Amino acid sequence: MLQSDASWGRMGANTVISSYYKTEAFGDAKISINGSPFQDAGMAISGLVADIIRSGGKGDKNTRDDRAHDVLFDPNKQSFLAHVRKYLEHKKKVGANKMSISYEGDPERALKFIESLPEKDEKGNNGHRIWAMLYSLAIAKAAQSQSPVVVIRRCIKDPDGKYFPKYGLGQDFEMDFLERRRNLDETHATMPMFERKAVKAGLDKDDCRKNRNQQKVELRKAKKEEGLMKRRNMADVCVEIEAPVEVEVASSISQQAAIVLGFVQRNGPAEEFDDAFGATKWLRKKLSLARNPPIDDVIQAGLVPAFVTMLAHPESTMQFEAAWCLTNIASGTSKQCEVVVSHGGVPPLIGLLSSPSIDVCEQCVWALGNIAGDCPAMRDLVLQNGATDKLVKLIEATALMGQMGPLRNAVWALSNLMRGKPQPSAAHVTSVLPTLAKLLLLHDEEVLMDTCWALSYISDGGDDRIDLVVHAGVVPALMTVLREKAENKTRTPALRTLCNILTGSHMATQVVIDAGILEVLPEAIKSTKAQTRKEACWAISNVAAGTSDQVDLVMRSPLLANVVDRLANDDFEVRKEAAWVIANILHSFSSDPTNTHCAMRASTLVQLGAIPPMVAMLSVNDAAMQKLMLEALGSLLGAGELLGASKGVNPFLVPFDEAEGIDKLETLQEHSNEEIYQKAISLLEKYFGEEGDEDENLLPNVANGGFAFGGNAPAVVGGFNFGASPIDVM
Repeated sequence: MLQSDASWGRMGANTVISSYYKTEAFGDAKISINGSPFQDAGMAISGLVADIIRSGGKGDKNTRDDRAHDVLFDPNKQSFLAHVRKYLEHKKKVGANKMSISYEGDPERALKFIESLPEKDEKGNNGHRIWAMLYSLAIAKAAQSQSPVVVIRRCIKDPDGKYFPKYGLGQDFEMDFLERRRNLDETHATMPMFERKAVKAGLDKDDCRKNRNQQKVELRKAKKEEGLMKRRNMADVCVEIEAPVEVEVASSISQQAAIVLGFVQRNGPAEEFDDAFGATKWLRKKLSLARNPPIDDVIQAGLVPAFVTMLAHPESTMQFEAAWCLTNIASGTSKQCEVVVSHGGVPPLIGLLSSPSIDVCEQCVWALGNIAGDCPAMRDLVLQNGATDKLVKLIEATALMGQMGPLRNAVWALSNLMRGKPQPSAAHVTSVLPTLAKLLLLHDEEVLMDTCWALSYISDGGDDRIDLVVHAGVVPALMTVLREKAENKTRTPALRTLCNILTGSHMATQVVIDAGILEVLPEAIKSTKAQTRKEACWAISNVAAGTSDQVDLVMRSPLLANVVDRLANDDFEVRKEAAWVIANILHSFSSDPTNTHCAMRASTLVQLGAIPPMVAMLSVNDAAMQKLMLEALGSLLGAGELLGASKGVNPFLVPFDEAEGIDKLETLQEHSNEEIYQKAISLLEKYFGEEGDEDENLLPNVANGGFAFGGNAPAVVGGFNFGASPIDVM
């Protein structure tokens, strides 16, 4: 529950942080969370919630999650503070114990900071909630984990690659809030996510592929997705105006605004053109500053409607400057972008995509790309005003003429029109796919990158969207990009698109297989980038969830040994995806427990050394992954029963025991999750606890009125004498 509510907290976080930033000096460009009031308060807030989740009694976990949620989202700030204060007082008294972790921050500074947070931010959200969510996100990023307990705590990584919650000594991390103009917060709030259905006994084949309603696995975003959803045109900025005095800037803006507003109000008299053009150009340069552009000052001066009006001026140079100003205003916050839209900026910007001036066309494309990149609602507004057709025509014209600068910006804008959930309508998608297919044939890295991102957004949907991409014939070209572009910014979106297609129907999966994906993935799974290895495993897991023939292709591929190696020796997020490969392969046996061919797949996995890393996954702090591995191990041991039936010996029991599997199952008998507890008990009873198999040396021998353990041990004549000399027990 805490996880699902984290996304909205990202949207308004900047307001709280930036207001605090103005009163506290944390450096020029970045605010370091480590060693600051942010960390003190974050330890207190996240520690409070962690204690509720972890040590809230042995009741139902959902009940504890609900209680933690209610505390974190308490609408009464004083009540919330009381919870935090009580937690800190308790920590001061008891310190660390086996169920919780001591608080190592500054309690007074934490409480003072939380009290200083505003009741509401500009979006009407509770300030203390926003901050708590922001801190949780930072830790989640550091830990790369989906576990709620880890998400709300600082983590460290031990030499074996496992993450453990710990305060004070964990990874240091920084969050760059001054890059907000590039729309970082909104980008995080709309991260593309891939999902998959959990593999469970009794489910059909399609249930193995992709879970649209259950477990969600969020991909870490590549650089393009993290920072380039919006772009600000910062070209041609004079050095002498890089660091203006704020008071002088505000005064100068008022003076220049008066010139521009007077020009517009008087319907643009020719004799005032030069002054108005100069004032607009001056304002454009101010809005192009790398740091602290005066966007709000320009808005408050009433200049946005004037810039929109100037788009209709007959001089293309004036159109260009006005469009540039609107571009940089739209590159700001959602609220600033909305000002451009509310004053009717979208229709005239779209109209100018047909301008004879390529400079005007390019600048309008840039502005529309920023508006579309703000949120799905803004994107849909741009689409509804007919941007797609004009943009496609502009792309094709600039491609034919070799005008690469305008072409790159137009393709980037088109990718923004395809991104976000809910997805654009099928009609809009269908109209751009032929153009995207042609763009894949160009040899320009930036064009290819944005084209692949656009296709990844389109394919990140249901089977109907995936089929549209497949029928557009882009798979062979994507494979060419993947083969030729090693470890660059084009490879990631190309691989992402192909991975998305693999989550579709068996037909779609086969198209990607026929194009050679299994020949390309061995390189990807050995990549130095964890993200690439993760997506490679994700792709293989979806092939392994396909038809029997598709599973056999994985079994015959050298990829399988690589997957087992990733399961044993990689970051946790990569190991999780490798675990899905193994689970999907073994699910074929659980679906048909009398099929010797499916059982032999388990034998192949055992020969490759899969049992030890599978058993190790039973110890991770992730209930969903523990359940998955218990299901997979159950299928594996069941396959061993079938293969060993003729000899009466399960060949997989010994390697399972040698990997400390029995010990792990016994430990899981104490797990608070009822389903995990039951699955562990079931495996122990089915494979390791049959009646009649007791060791004869552990049976008591009764003789002459006494008893002794061990078949060959002599009986004690006359029985035990409790009055004899005692044996000291150390």
